[in-house]
Amino acid sequence: MRTSAVIAVLIGLVSLVIAQEGPATGDIVVRITNLRNDIGNAAVALYNSPDGFPGDSTKVYRADIGEISRGESRVMFRDVPYASYAIAVLHDENRNGKMEKGLFGIPKEGYGFSNDASGFMGPPDFDDAKFRLGSDSITITINVKY
Repeated sequence: MRTSAVIAVLIGLVSLVIAQEGPATGDIVVRITNLRNDIGNAAVALYNSPDGFPGDSTKVYRADIGEISRGESRVMFRDVPYASYAIAVLHDENRNGKMEKGLFGIPKEGYGFSNDASGFMGPPDFDDAKFRLGSDSITITINVKY
């Protein structure tokens, strides 16, 4: 009886310590390369689930905009809980916040995804673009395609 009481107290103390520390978090640095010019900005969307990836902006977990210099941009998401994520990037040359498309829905502006994932006749699935944050910091490089 005493052993089970001691174990219960220890479990309670460990749970209390874990609850006070909160969930483990890290930073995600997004390095965007291969931008064809420095016009506009790089819009970066971080998704924490397949729901809405990559086109539904209402389902984005976090978003940011990076300035472009010498064909590159960089965005950092701080204090992100350890989990799986996927990233979509748009080279928003006209700064209107949406992907410009041409004939047959072919993108006119650059785009990219984490893992440099690509889909067949459309965007990739979340599973193809997902990566795991499980450390203090991770750098994800995305090469933009046109």
